[in-house]
Amino acid sequence: MLNRNMLIPITIVYVSIISILALIPNPVTGQGTNYILHIAEFFILSLLIFKIFEEIKYASVLAILLSLLINIIVESSQILISYRTFSVYDILAGLIGSSLILTLEAI
Repeated sequence: MLNRNMLIPITIVYVSIISILALIPNPVTGQGTNYILHIAEFFILSLLIFKIFEEIKYASVLAILLSLLINIIVESSQILISYRTFSVYDILAGLIGSSLILTLEAI
């Protein structure tokens, strides 16, 4: 299994990829597909963050909050780009994806 020292750079690269994809023209045409992608990408992010901090008592809450913060920053950056649009629904989809970490913790 990956240790914490390996997960930190992987998470940084993953956040960089999410950020870059948020700044390029959107290749996905269907809005429903877009929400599914947001759910998936922020679930993966919260899982990575959770694994980094899993020794902390409230690691899942920390993972959700950090994922939400990154989600808001990335989505808000789209306000500055003419060919992208800010969407509260994208943030909500990301929050749903991040919150799915709670289901894994319950298992």
